[in-house]
Amino acid sequence: MNMFDEARSIASMMSLGGMTQSKVAKILGRSQPYVANKERLLKYTETEMTKIIEYGLSERHARTILRIEDSDLRLEAIERAHKMRMNVA
Repeated sequence: MNMFDEARSIASMMSLGGMTQSKVAKILGRSQPYVANKERLLKYTETEMTKIIEYGLSERHARTILRIEDSDLRLEAIERAHKMRMNVA
């Protein structure tokens, strides 16, 4: 299961079960910020998600790049991170 699959599962728990992030976190034995960070990953487009997985970028990469609001610029950042083998720092 990749980071996006996990994020989708968490979102499903919240929507189908009518649960809050805190409730899901408690069930999973995680913190509320952990759940919030996973849920935030769903803001990516399917294309961006596919590239991130294909390139083997980490969740930290994904969360950092997500700060870029423009989808085209995000895709460019994903490509650059892969080609230049950038670390998160």
